[in-house]
Amino acid sequence: MHSFYIDSIRGIGLYSKEEGSNDLLDSYLATDAVGGRIDLRSEYGREFFASNLQKSEFCAGSFPLKARLNDSQNFAINSAFKRFDLASKDDFWQNTGFYAINRAPGTGKTTILKEMCASIFTARAMELAKLDESEITINGLLNPRLYGFDMTIFSSNNLAVENVSAELSNPDDIDENLLGKLLDVDYFSSIASKYWGKKSWGAFGFRLGNSENIKKFVYDFCCNVNEAGQAEKFDELSKLYPELVIESDEKRYVMGFRSFLYENRGSMSFEGTKKEFLATLKELDEFLKEQKIDERALKDEQAELFSKLTSNTDPQEIKTIAARLKEINDLLSGKASKTPNV
Repeated sequence: MHSFYIDSIRGIGLYSKEEGSNDLLDSYLATDAVGGRIDLRSEYGREFFASNLQKSEFCAGSFPLKARLNDSQNFAINSAFKRFDLASKDDFWQNTGFYAINRAPGTGKTTILKEMCASIFTARAMELAKLDESEITINGLLNPRLYGFDMTIFSSNNLAVENVSAELSNPDDIDENLLGKLLDVDYFSSIASKYWGKKSWGAFGFRLGNSENIKKFVYDFCCNVNEAGQAEKFDELSKLYPELVIESDEKRYVMGFRSFLYENRGSMSFEGTKKEFLATLKELDEFLKEQKIDERALKDEQAELFSKLTSNTDPQEIKTIAARLKEINDLLSGKASKTPNV
Protein backbone atom coordinates (compact mmCIF):
# COMPACT_ATOMS: atom_id res chain seq x y z
CA MET A 1 0.00 0.00 0.00
CA HIS A 2 1.31 3.44 -0.88
CA SER A 3 2.43 5.40 2.17
CA PHE A 4 0.32 8.45 1.35
CA TYR A 5 -2.84 6.41 2.04
CA ILE A 6 -1.86 5.78 5.66
CA ASP A 7 -2.80 9.23 7.01
CA SER A 8 -6.13 9.13 5.19
CA ILE A 9 -6.99 5.71 6.61
CA ARG A 10 -5.95 6.85 10.10
CA GLY A 11 -8.15 9.93 9.70
CA ILE A 12 -11.14 7.79 8.72
CA GLY A 13 -10.60 5.62 11.78
CA LEU A 14 -10.42 8.61 14.11
CA TYR A 15 -13.50 10.18 12.53
CA SER A 16 -15.53 6.99 12.94
CA LYS A 17 -14.40 6.70 16.56
CA GLU A 18 -14.86 10.32 17.62
CA GLU A 19 -17.53 11.77 15.33
CA GLY A 20 -19.79 8.80 14.80
CA SER A 21 -21.28 7.59 11.53
CA ASN A 22 -21.47 9.25 8.14
CA ASP A 23 -23.95 7.82 5.63
CA LEU A 24 -21.71 8.23 2.60
CA LEU A 25 -18.60 6.91 4.36
CA ASP A 26 -20.52 4.01 5.91
CA SER A 27 -21.92 3.11 2.49
CA TYR A 28 -18.45 3.06 0.97
CA LEU A 29 -16.92 0.97 3.76
CA ALA A 30 -19.86 -1.45 4.04
CA THR A 31 -18.92 -5.07 3.46
CA ASP A 32 -22.33 -5.99 2.06
CA ALA A 33 -23.78 -4.52 -1.14
CA VAL A 34 -26.69 -2.17 -0.43
CA GLY A 35 -29.85 -3.68 -1.86
CA GLY A 36 -28.05 -6.81 -3.02
CA ARG A 37 -26.53 -7.61 -6.38
CA ILE A 38 -28.51 -8.38 -9.52
CA ASP A 39 -27.23 -10.82 -12.10
CA LEU A 40 -28.37 -9.25 -15.37
CA ARG A 41 -27.98 -12.63 -17.06
CA SER A 42 -30.75 -14.12 -14.92
CA GLU A 43 -34.43 -14.00 -15.88
CA TYR A 44 -35.09 -11.34 -13.25
CA GLY A 45 -31.94 -9.48 -14.29
CA ARG A 46 -33.04 -9.33 -17.92
CA GLU A 47 -36.42 -7.99 -16.86
CA PHE A 48 -34.75 -5.47 -14.55
CA PHE A 49 -32.48 -4.37 -17.40
CA ALA A 50 -35.43 -3.92 -19.76
CA SER A 51 -37.48 -2.05 -17.15
CA ASN A 52 -34.75 0.58 -16.89
CA LEU A 53 -34.94 1.21 -20.63
CA GLN A 54 -38.62 2.14 -20.67
CA LYS A 55 -39.45 5.67 -21.78
CA SER A 56 -40.78 6.52 -18.34
CA GLU A 57 -37.33 5.88 -16.87
CA PHE A 58 -35.43 8.30 -19.11
CA CYS A 59 -34.41 11.73 -17.85
CA ALA A 60 -35.82 14.88 -19.43
CA GLY A 61 -32.35 16.13 -20.39
CA SER A 62 -29.84 14.60 -22.77
CA PHE A 63 -26.45 15.64 -24.08
CA PRO A 64 -26.83 16.42 -27.83
CA LEU A 65 -24.25 13.94 -29.09
CA LYS A 66 -23.83 12.83 -32.69
CA ALA A 67 -24.05 9.16 -31.71
CA ARG A 68 -26.84 7.51 -29.75
CA LEU A 69 -26.12 5.87 -26.43
CA ASN A 70 -26.27 2.09 -26.43
CA ASP A 71 -28.56 0.14 -24.11
CA SER A 72 -25.83 -0.51 -21.52
CA GLN A 73 -25.08 3.21 -21.26
CA ASN A 74 -28.76 4.13 -20.98
CA PHE A 75 -29.23 1.45 -18.34
CA ALA A 76 -26.34 2.82 -16.26
CA ILE A 77 -27.72 6.37 -16.36
CA ASN A 78 -31.36 5.47 -15.74
CA SER A 79 -30.63 3.02 -12.92
CA ALA A 80 -28.27 5.50 -11.22
CA PHE A 81 -30.94 8.20 -11.31
CA LYS A 82 -33.51 5.76 -9.98
CA ARG A 83 -31.23 4.61 -7.13
CA PHE A 84 -30.69 8.16 -5.90
CA ASP A 85 -34.23 9.25 -6.76
CA LEU A 86 -32.85 11.84 -9.15
CA ALA A 87 -35.63 11.33 -11.67
CA SER A 88 -38.24 12.61 -9.20
CA LYS A 89 -36.47 16.01 -9.06
CA ASP A 90 -37.63 16.15 -5.43
CA ASP A 91 -34.87 16.95 -2.91
CA PHE A 92 -32.57 14.41 -4.56
CA TRP A 93 -29.48 16.20 -3.22
CA GLN A 94 -30.29 14.70 0.19
CA ASN A 95 -29.72 11.20 -1.18
CA THR A 96 -26.12 10.05 -0.93
CA GLY A 97 -24.30 6.96 -2.05
CA PHE A 98 -22.10 5.44 -4.71
CA TYR A 99 -22.75 4.06 -8.14
CA ALA A 100 -19.82 2.33 -9.84
CA ILE A 101 -19.50 1.98 -13.60
CA ASN A 102 -16.69 -0.27 -14.83
CA ARG A 103 -15.85 -0.39 -18.51
CA ALA A 104 -12.71 -0.86 -20.59
CA PRO A 105 -10.92 2.23 -21.96
CA GLY A 106 -12.61 3.78 -24.97
CA THR A 107 -16.02 2.15 -24.38
CA GLY A 108 -18.05 5.23 -23.46
CA LYS A 109 -17.51 6.16 -19.80
CA THR A 110 -16.93 9.82 -20.68
CA THR A 111 -20.07 9.75 -22.80
CA ILE A 112 -22.03 8.49 -19.78
CA LEU A 113 -20.54 11.30 -17.72
CA LYS A 114 -21.67 13.89 -20.28
CA GLU A 115 -25.17 12.46 -20.22
CA MET A 116 -25.28 12.51 -16.42
CA CYS A 117 -24.16 16.15 -16.40
CA ALA A 118 -26.85 17.10 -18.92
CA SER A 119 -29.53 15.28 -16.93
CA ILE A 120 -28.59 17.00 -13.66
CA PHE A 121 -28.33 20.32 -15.48
CA THR A 122 -31.90 19.85 -16.77
CA ALA A 123 -33.10 18.78 -13.31
CA ARG A 124 -31.79 22.07 -11.93
CA ALA A 125 -33.61 23.98 -14.68
CA MET A 126 -36.83 22.16 -13.78
CA GLU A 127 -36.41 23.13 -10.14
CA LEU A 128 -35.59 26.71 -11.12
CA ALA A 129 -38.74 26.85 -13.27
CA LYS A 130 -40.83 26.22 -10.13
CA LEU A 131 -39.67 29.54 -8.68
CA ASP A 132 -40.50 33.14 -9.42
CA GLU A 133 -37.60 35.42 -10.23
CA SER A 134 -37.84 37.01 -6.77
CA GLU A 135 -37.41 33.57 -5.16
CA ILE A 136 -34.08 32.67 -6.81
CA THR A 137 -32.17 34.35 -3.98
CA ILE A 138 -33.08 34.81 -0.33
CA ASN A 139 -31.36 37.65 1.50
CA GLY A 140 -28.72 37.74 -1.20
CA LEU A 141 -28.01 33.99 -1.05
CA LEU A 142 -29.06 31.27 -3.48
CA ASN A 143 -32.37 29.62 -2.64
CA PRO A 144 -31.59 26.27 -0.90
CA ARG A 145 -33.90 24.54 -3.38
CA LEU A 146 -31.21 25.11 -5.99
CA TYR A 147 -28.46 23.49 -3.91
CA GLY A 148 -26.97 20.14 -4.82
CA PHE A 149 -27.02 20.37 -8.61
CA ASP A 150 -23.31 21.18 -8.88
CA MET A 151 -21.05 18.56 -10.43
CA THR A 152 -17.40 17.94 -9.56
CA ILE A 153 -15.23 15.45 -11.44
CA PHE A 154 -12.29 13.84 -9.63
CA SER A 155 -9.59 11.52 -10.89
CA SER A 156 -6.15 10.27 -9.93
CA ASN A 157 -5.17 11.41 -13.41
CA ASN A 158 -5.29 15.21 -13.68
CA LEU A 159 -5.16 15.10 -17.47
CA ALA A 160 -8.22 12.84 -17.61
CA VAL A 161 -10.27 15.33 -15.58
CA GLU A 162 -9.08 18.24 -17.71
CA ASN A 163 -10.01 16.37 -20.88
CA VAL A 164 -13.52 15.66 -19.62
CA SER A 165 -14.00 19.31 -18.61
CA ALA A 166 -12.88 20.47 -22.05
CA GLU A 167 -15.06 17.95 -23.90
CA LEU A 168 -18.22 19.19 -22.19
CA SER A 169 -17.94 22.48 -24.07
CA ASN A 170 -16.44 21.08 -27.28
CA PRO A 171 -18.82 21.43 -30.27
CA ASP A 172 -17.07 18.73 -32.34
CA ASP A 173 -19.14 15.88 -30.85
CA ILE A 174 -22.45 17.75 -30.97
CA ASP A 175 -25.15 16.64 -33.41
CA GLU A 176 -24.96 19.02 -36.39
CA ASN A 177 -28.77 19.25 -36.44
CA LEU A 178 -28.74 20.64 -32.90
CA LEU A 179 -25.54 22.70 -32.81
CA GLY A 180 -27.14 25.69 -34.51
CA LYS A 181 -29.94 25.73 -31.95
CA LEU A 182 -27.45 25.53 -29.09
CA LEU A 183 -25.48 28.47 -30.46
CA ASP A 184 -28.73 30.43 -30.94
CA VAL A 185 -29.49 29.92 -27.25
CA ASP A 186 -26.00 31.32 -26.59
CA TYR A 187 -25.12 29.76 -23.26
CA PHE A 188 -22.22 32.20 -22.91
CA SER A 189 -20.47 30.61 -25.88
CA SER A 190 -18.22 33.62 -26.62
CA ILE A 191 -17.09 33.86 -22.99
CA ALA A 192 -16.45 30.10 -22.91
CA SER A 193 -14.50 30.28 -26.19
CA LYS A 194 -12.36 33.07 -24.75
CA TYR A 195 -11.65 30.92 -21.69
CA TRP A 196 -10.78 27.72 -23.61
CA GLY A 197 -8.94 29.50 -26.40
CA LYS A 198 -11.02 27.69 -29.03
CA LYS A 199 -14.61 27.54 -30.23
CA SER A 200 -17.00 26.31 -27.52
CA TRP A 201 -20.76 25.89 -27.61
CA GLY A 202 -21.31 26.98 -24.01
CA ALA A 203 -19.95 27.48 -20.51
CA PHE A 204 -20.63 23.94 -19.36
CA GLY A 205 -17.47 22.98 -17.48
CA PHE A 206 -14.13 24.34 -16.29
CA ARG A 207 -10.72 23.11 -15.21
CA LEU A 208 -10.20 23.79 -11.51
CA GLY A 209 -8.42 21.82 -8.79
CA ASN A 210 -5.09 23.62 -8.60
CA SER A 211 -4.03 27.24 -8.19
CA GLU A 212 -3.05 27.73 -11.84
CA ASN A 213 -6.39 26.43 -13.12
CA ILE A 214 -8.32 28.53 -10.60
CA LYS A 215 -6.30 31.61 -11.58
CA LYS A 216 -7.06 30.97 -15.25
CA PHE A 217 -10.78 30.60 -14.48
CA VAL A 218 -10.84 33.90 -12.58
CA TYR A 219 -8.85 35.94 -15.08
CA ASP A 220 -9.83 34.34 -18.41
CA PHE A 221 -13.49 33.69 -17.69
CA CYS A 222 -14.70 36.01 -14.94
CA CYS A 223 -12.62 39.14 -15.42
CA ASN A 224 -12.37 41.76 -18.18
CA VAL A 225 -9.30 42.26 -20.36
CA ASN A 226 -8.60 46.00 -20.39
CA GLU A 227 -6.92 47.76 -23.29
CA ALA A 228 -4.96 49.86 -20.82
CA GLY A 229 -2.39 47.62 -19.22
CA GLN A 230 -3.25 44.52 -21.31
CA ALA A 231 -2.92 45.96 -24.81
CA GLU A 232 -1.47 42.89 -26.52
CA LYS A 233 -4.03 40.49 -25.08
CA PHE A 234 -6.83 42.99 -25.69
CA ASP A 235 -5.88 43.35 -29.39
CA GLU A 236 -5.84 39.58 -29.83
CA LEU A 237 -9.16 38.92 -28.10
CA SER A 238 -10.99 41.93 -29.55
CA LYS A 239 -10.32 40.58 -33.07
CA LEU A 240 -11.51 37.08 -32.14
CA TYR A 241 -14.55 38.16 -30.12
CA PRO A 242 -15.66 41.64 -31.27
CA GLU A 243 -19.09 41.01 -29.73
CA LEU A 244 -17.47 41.12 -26.28
CA VAL A 245 -15.79 44.51 -26.75
CA ILE A 246 -17.21 47.37 -24.68
CA GLU A 247 -16.33 51.06 -24.87
CA SER A 248 -17.08 52.97 -21.67
CA ASP A 249 -15.81 56.36 -20.45
CA GLU A 250 -13.05 56.37 -23.04
CA LYS A 251 -12.00 52.89 -21.89
CA ARG A 252 -12.20 49.74 -23.91
CA TYR A 253 -12.23 46.18 -22.62
CA VAL A 254 -13.17 42.63 -23.59
CA MET A 255 -15.92 41.49 -21.26
CA GLY A 256 -15.50 38.75 -18.71
CA PHE A 257 -18.46 36.81 -17.36
CA ARG A 258 -19.39 39.30 -14.64
CA SER A 259 -19.48 42.25 -17.02
CA PHE A 260 -21.32 40.17 -19.61
CA LEU A 261 -24.12 39.48 -17.13
CA TYR A 262 -24.27 43.17 -16.19
CA GLU A 263 -24.32 44.43 -19.79
CA ASN A 264 -26.97 41.92 -20.88
CA ARG A 265 -29.14 41.99 -17.79
CA GLY A 266 -32.00 43.75 -19.62
CA SER A 267 -32.07 41.30 -22.54
CA MET A 268 -32.39 38.16 -20.41
CA SER A 269 -35.99 37.77 -19.27
CA PHE A 270 -36.32 35.08 -16.63
CA GLU A 271 -40.09 34.79 -16.99
CA GLY A 272 -39.85 34.60 -20.79
CA THR A 273 -37.18 31.91 -20.66
CA LYS A 274 -39.11 30.03 -17.99
CA LYS A 275 -42.26 30.09 -20.12
CA GLU A 276 -40.36 28.74 -23.13
CA PHE A 277 -38.72 26.01 -21.03
CA LEU A 278 -42.02 24.85 -19.53
CA ALA A 279 -43.57 24.78 -23.02
CA THR A 280 -40.71 22.52 -24.16
CA LEU A 281 -41.30 20.16 -21.22
CA LYS A 282 -44.99 20.06 -22.09
CA GLU A 283 -44.12 19.21 -25.70
CA LEU A 284 -41.94 16.35 -24.49
CA ASP A 285 -44.66 15.06 -22.17
CA GLU A 286 -47.27 15.14 -24.94
CA PHE A 287 -44.90 13.34 -27.29
CA LEU A 288 -44.37 10.55 -24.76
CA LYS A 289 -48.11 10.18 -24.26
CA GLU A 290 -48.64 9.91 -28.01
CA GLN A 291 -45.93 7.27 -28.25
CA LYS A 292 -47.23 5.27 -25.30
CA ILE A 293 -47.14 1.54 -25.97
CA ASP A 294 -48.21 -1.59 -24.15
CA GLU A 295 -44.93 -2.04 -22.29
CA ARG A 296 -46.24 -4.92 -20.22
CA ALA A 297 -47.03 -6.99 -23.30
CA LEU A 298 -43.66 -6.20 -24.84
CA LYS A 299 -41.85 -7.17 -21.64
CA ASP A 300 -43.73 -10.48 -21.53
CA GLU A 301 -42.77 -11.15 -25.15
CA GLN A 302 -39.20 -10.16 -24.36
CA ALA A 303 -38.97 -12.61 -21.45
CA GLU A 304 -40.41 -15.39 -23.61
CA LEU A 305 -37.93 -14.70 -26.40
CA PHE A 306 -35.01 -14.67 -23.95
CA SER A 307 -36.15 -18.09 -22.73
CA LYS A 308 -36.29 -19.40 -26.31
CA LEU A 309 -32.91 -17.88 -27.09
CA THR A 310 -31.16 -19.75 -24.27
CA SER A 311 -32.55 -23.12 -25.38
CA ASN A 312 -32.37 -22.73 -29.18
CA THR A 313 -29.53 -24.03 -31.32
CA ASP A 314 -30.87 -23.22 -34.81
CA PRO A 315 -28.74 -20.32 -36.19
CA GLN A 316 -31.57 -18.92 -38.32
CA GLU A 317 -34.08 -18.95 -35.48
CA ILE A 318 -31.52 -17.37 -33.14
CA LYS A 319 -31.01 -14.60 -35.72
CA THR A 320 -34.76 -14.04 -36.00
CA ILE A 321 -35.21 -13.94 -32.21
CA ALA A 322 -32.28 -11.54 -31.81
CA ALA A 323 -33.76 -9.20 -34.42
CA ARG A 324 -37.12 -9.16 -32.66
CA LEU A 325 -35.45 -8.56 -29.30
CA LYS A 326 -33.71 -5.54 -30.78
CA GLU A 327 -37.05 -4.23 -32.06
CA ILE A 328 -38.56 -4.62 -28.59
CA ASN A 329 -35.59 -2.91 -26.94
CA ASP A 330 -35.92 -0.02 -29.38
CA LEU A 331 -39.62 0.30 -28.63
CA LEU A 332 -39.10 0.20 -24.88
CA SER A 333 -36.28 2.72 -24.99
CA GLY A 334 -37.98 5.04 -27.46
CA LYS A 335 -35.45 4.51 -30.27
CA ALA A 336 -38.06 3.23 -32.71
CA SER A 337 -39.67 6.66 -33.01
CA LYS A 338 -38.14 9.98 -33.93
CA THR A 339 -38.12 12.15 -30.81
CA PRO A 340 -38.57 15.92 -30.91
CA ASN A 341 -35.54 18.15 -30.46
CA VAL A 342 -36.37 19.38 -26.97
